[in-house]
Amino acid sequence: MNFLSRNKTTDHRILIVGGTGTGKSTFINQLANYFLEGTLDKLKIVIPTQYHRNVTEKKYKNKHSEQAIVDVTRSQTKKCQNYSFNEKQDPSNKFIFIDTPGLNDTEGAEQDDKNIKEVLDLIFQFDSLSAIIIIANGTESRVTSALRNIFSRLANSLPDDLINENLLLVLTKCTRGSCCFSLEKFEEIIARPKHVFYMDNQAFCTDPQKWEDLEEREMIQLKWDISNRTIEKILNSIKSMTTTSINSFSYMKTLRDNIKKEILKITQNMDMIKKINVKSVTIQNSLNAIEIRKTVFSTSIGDYTTSNYTTSIPFDQLKGKDKKAQNKIADRQYKNLTSEIENYKLAIEKLDSEIRSKYKNINRLHGDLHSICSRYSLIDELQATIENLEQSAKNMTNINERQKAEENIEIFKKVHEELSNSNNIN
Repeated sequence: MNFLSRNKTTDHRILIVGGTGTGKSTFINQLANYFLEGTLDKLKIVIPTQYHRNVTEKKYKNKHSEQAIVDVTRSQTKKCQNYSFNEKQDPSNKFIFIDTPGLNDTEGAEQDDKNIKEVLDLIFQFDSLSAIIIIANGTESRVTSALRNIFSRLANSLPDDLINENLLLVLTKCTRGSCCFSLEKFEEIIARPKHVFYMDNQAFCTDPQKWEDLEEREMIQLKWDISNRTIEKILNSIKSMTTTSINSFSYMKTLRDNIKKEILKITQNMDMIKKINVKSVTIQNSLNAIEIRKTVFSTSIGDYTTSNYTTSIPFDQLKGKDKKAQNKIADRQYKNLTSEIENYKLAIEKLDSEIRSKYKNINRLHGDLHSICSRYSLIDELQATIENLEQSAKNMTNINERQKAEENIEIFKKVHEELSNSNNIN
């Protein structure tokens, strides 16, 4: 089965990705105005901004709050939102833009993980994806750690075909001539985009009252017209691409889920081994005590001893038949405990064998997944899980709960170390 098959469709689904404050909302508002024929005097607002707080389009009302309109460090988009538009020339040609929550805002990595999961869950509901548009601030000269983090999280779950053939980069707040962004570094760290576009639209982020100045108005209008032409170029680029079938996403999800199941089983087995070892130590201590008693019973000639008997009567006061009975009790206990120790050893061997088998399966599954998504890193994913667990453990006030959490962290670290040393995983 070809999981990377391509489908022709008149529905173009485009994933929009960008860090908080990069101009993603401005870009989507510009899209809406292009399709809905908005003007500077009659703006179409689908995402509220500092100077345009009211959503003008009925179908998009109540999708956004005003909590992040002023504070650009917080993500305005809290949930994935779809913005659907029909092409002017051909209404049967539909563009569905999927706006994703801005990552790396002040809510931290845990919220980022939830956002990534929501993005992927939404993608899996579709039958195909046409393109990914990355929005980045063109005034920043380097690839920010935020952008790198965003892309690496998504790239772990997206097939190479989509990233290599359908990736578009939109650099905001700049023109081609004023851009400071390093495309070379972007290609080196992220990926090589199919096309790069520049957009410096200030209509949604400046005070309209200042447009009364003729020169300011002319500048805003010029950038508005250029932005609309850029939108048209972006749409033509999307139409020229072939969509990626969701089959590849579904297969990747199955592989990822199976890897998670194998890792969960490994951690459960390791936890069980730890518990068995604790029991084995207790049994071994009892066995050692019985060894001492057996030696006394077989060699003593009635001397006083402080050995731990099953009776409180001193050994030299026991009658012959009682000494024999004591010896039988010790013998029986010894055999029972020896058998129990042996059963524990067999149980550990079985659990160890299962763990080795799980590691082999993980290597195989990882190879299958890596053939579709070469950027996938199980090691990095596990490291992120460990860091999240460590952060959660720090916030625990219950001593027992924290101890259990720390034990789980140690187990995950062992799994991480084992997989890091595997040639197939690295």
